[in-house]
Amino acid sequence: MELRIREILESKDIKVSSLAETVGITRANMSNIVNGKSTPSLETLEKIANALGVDI
Repeated sequence: MELRIREILESKDIKVSSLAETVGITRANMSNIVNGKSTPSLETLEKIANALGVDI
């Protein structure tokens, strides 16, 4: 999952900090999700997908 989020961020030129702010979590937490160091809750995953305009 982490690779896919990173790919989408790069393709849409979105920064981790910007996505974190949109989703309502810390930049550190979002960075951990993007890097595969933590797994988001389903609710957070849905917010990430909505913010990126993709399906889960």
